Amino acid sequence: MIRGNQIIQSIFPSEIEENRPEDNRKGIYAVERNECLLTRFYFYYYIKKRRFDTTLSDLAKEFYISTRTITNYIADNGEMLKKLVAQDCSIKDLRKKYPHLIWN
Repeated sequence: MIRGNQIIQSIFPSEIEENRPEDNRKGIYAVERNECLLTRFYFYYYIKKRRFDTTLSDLAKEFYISTRTITNYIADNGEMLKKLVAQDCSIKDLRKKYPHLIWN
């Protein structure tokens, strides 16, 4: 059960049906988040030419995770970064893939 669900159901008992996803795994969106994070790293570091430590700091604020976690993702997914560099993705390409982010 989702945390706080009992309180909400006690306030609005007939309005809320219990809706449990069948696949309730922790980190279900981790792959998509990590891909987005690495794309943002590529943008800040490769396209915008920011320093490595500044890039990590900005990503930590943007994704609410530690710089250590970000460096782990980079180490674990180096092939994806190599692919982005090889494809020479432009800001226009990144904007198409993640239109909800600011790419200035």
